Amino acid sequence: MNGRRSGHAAFLSFEGLGGGTVGVDEFLGELERLPLDAVLGCLGLLSHTLVRAGANAFRPEVQGHYVNLALVDDWPTPLRDAAKRYIPGRTPLAWNGSPLVHEQNLALVAHSALLRSDPQPMTNELVSSLQSRVCRLLLVASDLIPSSPKPNLNSLTERRSFVLDWLRHAQFNLFFEAFGVTMLKMARQRIIMLKVLPKYFDVESTFSNACGVSLQRYFDIATMFVMHIPQWNHDGSQWLAKATLASKLEAHLDEVEQIFGRWIRTPEQYRSAWADWNRQAAGGSISAFDFVLLRQTPLIEARSGELVCPVFPFLVAKFADEPYFLLSEHLPDPTEFHEAVGRAYEEYAHGLVSRIAAGDKSGAWQCEKTVRDRRHGELADSYLQKGDLGLCFEHKGGRPSTQFLIGGDGRRVLGPDQAILQAIESGQRVSPREGKQQDNGFLTRGTWQQSIGGPKLPDWVDREFGHRPQKIVPLITHLSQIRVDDVCRSGYMVPLIEAARLYDDPVWLAHPQWLHVSDLETLGALADEGRLDLEGLIREKATHYPDVRFDIFLFERFDGGAVDSRLVEEARLMMKGAGATFWPAEFQRIGGF
Repeated sequence: MNGRRSGHAAFLSFEGLGGGTVGVDEFLGELERLPLDAVLGCLGLLSHTLVRAGANAFRPEVQGHYVNLALVDDWPTPLRDAAKRYIPGRTPLAWNGSPLVHEQNLALVAHSALLRSDPQPMTNELVSSLQSRVCRLLLVASDLIPSSPKPNLNSLTERRSFVLDWLRHAQFNLFFEAFGVTMLKMARQRIIMLKVLPKYFDVESTFSNACGVSLQRYFDIATMFVMHIPQWNHDGSQWLAKATLASKLEAHLDEVEQIFGRWIRTPEQYRSAWADWNRQAAGGSISAFDFVLLRQTPLIEARSGELVCPVFPFLVAKFADEPYFLLSEHLPDPTEFHEAVGRAYEEYAHGLVSRIAAGDKSGAWQCEKTVRDRRHGELADSYLQKGDLGLCFEHKGGRPSTQFLIGGDGRRVLGPDQAILQAIESGQRVSPREGKQQDNGFLTRGTWQQSIGGPKLPDWVDREFGHRPQKIVPLITHLSQIRVDDVCRSGYMVPLIEAARLYDDPVWLAHPQWLHVSDLETLGALADEGRLDLEGLIREKATHYPDVRFDIFLFERFDGGAVDSRLVEEARLMMKGAGATFWPAEFQRIGGF
């Protein structure tokens, strides 16, 4: 997405450059004419280049080359004045800053090609004309991604639907994730799943039963792959020989193949799986979000014995997320597992809050975990206070389901249920307790909980700390990668809060702020470095920049932010462990990394 635009409006597109409308049938018909290995090969080479570019993937010097390739192609018709817009070796005049190549159109072209392109002919060379045609297909594909409709400003139901679609678009990366970021995500997952979650759930034996390898070995294997991917096409080839993938490993080849084999499909297997999926999900030939199968198996054996990855971000995303989704799918009823993950995340998040409280450069905060009152129950997952200001945290470990991500039910992301929304819209007063009972959205449930517990906090604090807060700031943290931005807040969150009269008690300083767990880690890193004045920062954010996404606010406020040294150390240990596991003789010879 770009600014407040979603769907094709956010991207450079064929119609946007004056090329006219191309229908779905025409798009699919062109793919039927092309060899599958050529399309997937071009996408693999392109997406790997952008993944290696990381946060620079949308810069002119990277995107401009592919825009030029798309400009010079003539399907289905030449673009007007294309020759004047095309500037060899320079940024094309047609480029307006919107990306041509992004995760969603890569996935759409790859998925459609797997279903429609001819798998039989083998392409000897990815000549420039093929690359241009694939870039033109990406240009057209952006026009086939629907934009979310403008919300009805008088209806909470329509606002919720609009924001749910906005969040579905947001599942696709704004930036192509650098491998260092992937390692930090894996480090976080390893800490939560191996060091915290076992207190609440027997994750090791369950994972071994589901996967055939231990969870520890899984992280070793995932780390080994992340270390290997930057060199994937070091010889200029987008293909990887399946037989040689693990050939240089000195040990545990069978376990690597056990994990790795789950991520591969042939085109025939992909088409068969799609037919089964389509019968169950009643999908269509073009979908804005439905790339479940490509996410499940991002490696395609389009040539016998040779693999290609057409959408590298899908492969990279699997490394950190695979254990959670594998267990969710393996267990007959994953409820206990999901609840345990929630408790584990709450413990992990509170550990970060404690570090932040202790490391504030203007003095430590009083800190309490799981604030409870005999009469009213739980009042906060974490609570900080210094002077007259309190910070009330709710920590949410929920994640969006596959059904939500492909356009289905969003109640686990944004609540409350429809009956409560209709009651609020009709002017009825819904109590926070009733709202909480009917809201399972990990982004909204905390608003009802805080509205119940927050007004009781001053009395509890007065009894326990001996100093009553004058104002409290509500903060909701979440483990899910989905971010709450200005569109989410102004489109639904704040209107819901105001219509339901939440946070009406005068103790609240402002409406809530939503923080991804990485924002907490950044705050912890800033505290460790002695750069954090938490009270000043939170007051500034809540009162002057309430709608700015929290990570963007931190990045701008601290000129790039900070990286959690504990995650860096965990990632270093993971790489060292992978070296000792898969290359023990070499590791011993060189004395480690």
